[in-house]
Amino acid sequence: MMRAQEADPINLEVLLALGVSHTNELEQTAALKYLYGWLRHHPKYGTLAPLELANSLYYAYSLPLMLLWDSLLML
Repeated sequence: MMRAQEADPINLEVLLALGVSHTNELEQTAALKYLYGWLRHHPKYGTLAPLELANSLYYAYSLPLMLLWDSLLML
């Protein structure tokens, strides 16, 4: 999966699969990184993920991302 991500860093299927995989392994920071990437590059939902939010993911500050997911679910 990592090789697929290296070959195409914005492949939505790979980003989502990596996000889910890291979630299952309880690796919050990595999971948020990949799930944010999926959201940011998604053609329909990309506008919900501001670029400045990416920096907060490296510090595992998940509140802004949780709010993003909540707003996504409201669509």
